[in-house]
Amino acid sequence: NQLARVAVVGCMRLIEKNTHDKETKLPIEEFFKDEFDENPAPSQAVEVSRLIVRHDARFHANNLRTRLFARGVSHVIANDLGPAYGVVETKLQEQLERNGVPFSVVADPRYIPKYKTDNLGIMIDTNELSNRLDPDVLSGMKANSNTFQYWGDAIRH
Repeated sequence: NQLARVAVVGCMRLIEKNTHDKETKLPIEEFFKDEFDENPAPSQAVEVSRLIVRHDARFHANNLRTRLFARGVSHVIANDLGPAYGVVETKLQEQLERNGVPFSVVADPRYIPKYKTDNLGIMIDTNELSNRLDPDVLSGMKANSNTFQYWGDAIRH
């Protein structure tokens, strides 16, 4: 009787705006210049980037996505950062809505050549998201807010 092995893959990157260089822009500000020319993202803003979650079972994918969001939210709160932006495809926007992630659309969909697809700009309400996350998950993440997080087995090839 062997245990079934399951592969769950997930990652997320937070890009922090450079507070020392006023000319530095987040990718969302570059992709949606018209929306940010008059009102640039504040110097403490971050952008969620490269959110990737892969698993055949929706439960496991959503669980990992929730942990990634909790990790990001705890980092934003612990370091007094925000707001948090994202450049997302419509499909991800719909998943975020289904999963109860509070956000507002700050830029309508348009073709982004770098991503070779239509994307829209969103701003995530990290304070409200932290209220919606499981307090035990969030407190565990806050306790390790400046550390690399890894869950699972590593296989060397």
